[in-house]
Amino acid sequence: MSKMKLAATIYAQRLQWAVFPCYEIVGGVCACGSSDCDSPGKHPRTPHGCLDATTDETVINGWWSQWPDAHVGVATGEASGFDVLDIDPRHGGDESLAELEAEQGEMPATIEQLTGGGGRHLMFKHREGVR
Repeated sequence: MSKMKLAATIYAQRLQWAVFPCYEIVGGVCACGSSDCDSPGKHPRTPHGCLDATTDETVINGWWSQWPDAHVGVATGEASGFDVLDIDPRHGGDESLAELEAEQGEMPATIEQLTGGGGRHLMFKHREGVR
C-alpha cells in the first residue's frame, strides 16, 4: 500500500474525514501535464473535486489503486466536521489575520498545520453556516 493510500484510508476510516485524490508532483512539475498549471500538486484528479470526497473505503481503494502517488485532499466543513482558516503570508495572510484579531479578538488555541508554502492552516470544529 502506498503512503498516500494509507494516509487517505486513515483519514477516512479513523478520523471520518472525506478525502479525494489530487495530482502529485513528478519531476518538479504537476502530473496533470499542463505546462502552465497554476496549482501544481494541489488540484483534484476527480471531476468534481471536493464534491467527490468520501469516506467509502471501496472508492478510496479504487482511486489510490489507479493513482498510488496522488496527494490526499480533504473536504472541509460539514463533510469532515472541521473548518480551516488558511493563512498565506505570500498573499497578505499575516496582515489579514492581524486585522481579524484586532476586530474579533485573538484566535483560540487550536490544531495548526504548517503548509509547504510557509503558511498555516488553523483547524476548528465545524460550525453550521460557516463557509
